[in-house]
Amino acid sequence: MDMATANIYQPLVGVVINYALWMIPILIGLAALKVLLVPRLKGMEGEALVARTLNKLFPHVLHDIIIPDGRDGLTQLDHVALTPAGLLVVETKNYKGMIFGKEREKQWTQRLGRQSFRFMNPLRQNHLHIKALQGMMPDVVVYGRVVFAGEAKFPKGMPAGVSRIANLKKDLADQLAGGQASADHLEAWEKLKAQAKTDKATRKAHLQGVREKKDGDLATPVALGMLVVSVVWLLVMWARS
Repeated sequence: MDMATANIYQPLVGVVINYALWMIPILIGLAALKVLLVPRLKGMEGEALVARTLNKLFPHVLHDIIIPDGRDGLTQLDHVALTPAGLLVVETKNYKGMIFGKEREKQWTQRLGRQSFRFMNPLRQNHLHIKALQGMMPDVVVYGRVVFAGEAKFPKGMPAGVSRIANLKKDLADQLAGGQASADHLEAWEKLKAQAKTDKATRKAHLQGVREKKDGDLATPVALGMLVVSVVWLLVMWARS
């Protein structure tokens, strides 16, 4: 390529390089936000769908509350409903793809196409919530259920104690058929409402505890680092422009 030809393409090359220098940090930032926000947003969407269903089934329901876990920490309960059978603790999951897992396995597997992801058995997770609530109210029946609000399928069968949101009313038929809650259950319900926390300070303390338990999970710190790099890069580009 002679000098004249090079001079012709030089402005175009400059435009392409400048475009890339802007787009690279934007793409890095978007990737980081996907890691940080998408799981949370999907969780909020699933919890809202389950909350709507529970509100139709039971007259007394609490959503997204924090209580002591009985081990000098805090735990977050997606939903608690007062039923004729006792207090129902519901753990919500909003997944798609195929789910493989048994009732007593420590971890389950989500399969999306050729990709597989491991996650904590939600039945075991909810069992910890049940134990925490039982610790607060040892004289009241506390039981649980895991509800999948998304499009997840269970090719090998759905474990006991797990429902799809569309089948929740049917799966809870026995609990719904008991008539009114007893006086003891109503008293326990009022106690729970008085002790359950939803304030920002408690949520912050709970999140800090969750982060400490996930010291081995690199996804969040890596995503935060990517976001910082993206912001700094864009600020430098903006300053130079």
